[in-house]
Order: sequence, then structure tokens, then C-alpha cells
Amino acid sequence: MADLHPMRHSKALLLIGLGALVLAACGEHKSAASEKAAGQRVLNFYNWAEYIDPPAHFSATGMTMDQIPLKQMILPLIVFDMTPIIAKDPNHAWSVDDIKAWEKVHGVVPAGAFAALRTDMYKDWDSNPERFKRAPFPAWSLAAIKFLYEERKVMATGHEAMDTDTTDAMDSETWILKQNHYQIEVMANLDKVPATGAVIVVTWPKVENGFGFPARAFAILP
Repeated sequence: MADLHPMRHSKALLLIGLGALVLAACGEHKSAASEKAAGQRVLNFYNWAEYIDPPAHFSATGMTMDQIPLKQMILPLIVFDMTPIIAKDPNHAWSVDDIKAWEKVHGVVPAGAFAALRTDMYKDWDSNPERFKRAPFPAWSLAAIKFLYEERKVMATGHEAMDTDTTDAMDSETWILKQNHYQIEVMANLDKVPATGAVIVVTWPKVENGFGFPARAFAILP
């Protein structure tokens, strides 16, 4: 198995600007993106580690955490290794051409899969937090995201950065969530998982009307 959840240390959290982890009640959720969650007491510390963005995070009609079916939490895992490209192009956006080149080696991305983007950014969290929070950073392109969901019919996607892409409007993340899919951010140890053949298990607390929370993902290796 491979643990895809990063270890988090308070020092690194403070340097990155998230603050030390404190488990405490926070204000009511008042986001227009998820009116169904208004009035609920929620925990807003979720992005201190690997976390889930359910559709309700950006979509008023999207699924909340508790509504995501169990069958979407255990999926075939494919990993796109972006590290050879970003050695020459550090802020590369993973493209449709990159996906098709990957498929020539590993086969067509299977429908229903979880597609993860490996950048090795997770290694910077403790060793070089300033580099971890850099912008721009290696990320998905919107064209690649649309291709994966519309043409290859993947179920979910994930990545090591704290955002899906580097656009001001968060175009890729917005598009994913408004299609009623979830994503996992701040993943780790994707360098320990093969391109194909693994299964990912993603878990999170079943928070009623939850619109985001820390997640725990691990891979069952072939």
C-alpha cells in the first residue's frame, strides 16, 4: 500500500500561512455556492492537509460530502507523472497532448478511474514551504480536465498543489465541481504508485451538508 496523505507539522503550516491546526467550532457557512449548508456549524480548517472539495464547494446544487456514494470513494487509480516535463518547464499545465502521449505507453484512461497528477510538490511542504506555495505552479489545464471527464469519463481527479490550476477564476476547479464531481487536493507520495494497476481509497468524515474537509487517501498497489 501507499499512503497518499501527507504528514503535517505545525511549523510548516505556519510558514505556509495556514496557521497551526486547532480543532474548534467556526462561523456559519454562508457561501452562495452551497446555500443548503447555510446555518450549519462547520470546520473551516480543512485545507491544512489533504482535503476533499465536493461539488457543493462551488455549486449550490452540487453534492455535499455526505451525499457522495461509497462506490465513488474506491476507484481504479491512474497516475500522470509530470516530473520529466516540469524539469524543463516548471509551471507546465498538463494538456490533452500530454494525456494522449501517456496513453500511447499505458493504454487509454479507463472510464470510472481516479486520475492523479504527480508533480512531487508534496516534497516541498516541509523542506521548502515557500516553494510549495509558489504561483504559478505545475497544474492541470482546463482542456485536459474536460477531456478526462467528457471523453474518458473519469470519476474524480486529484493533485499535489492546493489549487487545480493557476487561473484567477480557478477555471478547472469550478468546472469539475459544477459537473458534480469531487476532487482531492494536497496529495502526497504519488511517486510511490505505478501509472496503472493501483486502486485508490479516499475517505472523509460523513459531515452533514459538508462542503470541504480533510481527507485520507491511500493506494492499494498491484
